[in-house]
Amino acid sequence: MTGGLPVQYRVNVENRANTPITIKRIDVVSIGAGAYNLRSTSAPFNERLNPGESRPVEFWAAAFIDDPTILGANGPVTLRLTLYYDTPAGTQQTIVVQQVQAGG
Repeated sequence: MTGGLPVQYRVNVENRANTPITIKRIDVVSIGAGAYNLRSTSAPFNERLNPGESRPVEFWAAAFIDDPTILGANGPVTLRLTLYYDTPAGTQQTIVVQQVQAGG
């Protein structure tokens, strides 16, 4: 397979603040070796979350498989995700690094 393979991601976002937030953008990129490489990808949003509210947000990104074997393509990938959101005090960001696996 050549080119980007579309992969759907779902990120559960929880507003732990005492004020509403608005999710504006999610940036995601793979780091290190893994089943596939994910180039830096940005997904725009305009999702408001009230205090204590949580919600999944979904987006698609193109993954590039370096090892086309069954084992290689289904292995884990480490992702770095940056969530940008607006608050009454201004724009904030949260960074998460997590290993994910196909279907998980």
